[in-house]
Order: sequence, then C-alpha cells, then structure tokens
Amino acid sequence: MVDVLIRASILVDLRANHFFVCFPIITAPFDIVVLMPDMKTPLRVHFISTTEALETIDFTHADGALLKRTPDSETMFIQQTATGKIEILTLPEFVQQASMADTPKILRRRYVSRVDEAAVASVARNLIARGVHPFIVQSNYVPLDLVAYDPQAKAIARLRVGSGIVQGTSAADYLVIQNPQNRQLQYFDCHTLYQPSLAIQLR
Repeated sequence: MVDVLIRASILVDLRANHFFVCFPIITAPFDIVVLMPDMKTPLRVHFISTTEALETIDFTHADGALLKRTPDSETMFIQQTATGKIEILTLPEFVQQASMADTPKILRRRYVSRVDEAAVASVARNLIARGVHPFIVQSNYVPLDLVAYDPQAKAIARLRVGSGIVQGTSAADYLVIQNPQNRQLQYFDCHTLYQPSLAIQLR
C-alpha cells in the first residue's frame, strides 16, 4: 500500500509534466488512468513505492507503474517493453520517448452545466451496470468527461458526455447524449462519424 502523501506527490508531478489524471469511481484492477499530454493515449497505471512491488503488477491490465520512494523523490514511470524487459524512465524522459516533448497547446476551460454533470453520473452508472470501470477526468481543460475500461476485453475508451446536446471532439472515442426527458442514453462511435468534431443534438 503506497502512502497517501506519496500518492498526492505523484499527482503533483504528473500535472507538472502536463499529464492529466482520471480517478476510478469503483475499485479497478489498477490505481488511476493517466492521459498523455496529447490526450490520445490513456495509460492504466499503479502507484508503487518500491521496485519489489513490480512483482505484484499484472501487465495485462496495466500499462505501467509510477514509482516514488519518498514524497520528495523523483517520480519514475516503469513500463514493460514488447520483449518483456522492464524500463524505468523519468516523467520528462517518458514524454520525450513518446514524441510529445513539445509544449502542449493552450487548452480552453470547459463549462459543464449541472445537467451535464448529472448526465456524466448516469453514464458512469450505466457503465458499471455493464461491468465496465468508469474513471472521471480531473480537469476542466480536458474535452473529455470519462475514461472507461472494460476488464473483459482489456479495452479502454475516452468519452464526452452531454445532456440533450454534446460537442464533438477529436480527443473522444465515444460521444454520449442523455435525453433530458426520459434519461435514455445514446452512444455514438466517433470513429464512424463523418465529422466527429461537430456537435450532436437530440431532436
């Protein structure tokens, strides 16, 4: 079990390096989802404070681990390569390795209404009922609301949610609209939409 102060310190280091954090709503096979600065790649990661803890990580359900030995030490990202080798990188090294060393573009703050927040909660409940783990995005500057992990398919997806209308974004895999009258949910696969960045509105 990683000390809560070490966990909090890891979160500080992630944001300092332009990563975005998504927290689980229910218990998941890993601790958090980390969005890369380009928001295209969600990573399933564990918190660890010793390298010995790597033996307990199931890399079929995780993309890596965040290692921090003390609250003041440097946070390291540990991943398993395709050959099964363990690789240890600093967070700046990891960003550079992923070809995202450029300063992220300026992001605009999103306005999320109360009905949109209620829609996000409804989608999270719907995902849980289907055996999917929802993670809530902790930033108003990310054009996403949830990241969903299916433990059976070992698949992960990024969701943008709205009530009555939802604004499209290239960062999402799915757009989800809740009907404000009957609370029904509609999922739209962004990969099949002709112009995924356009808004979709119920009629």
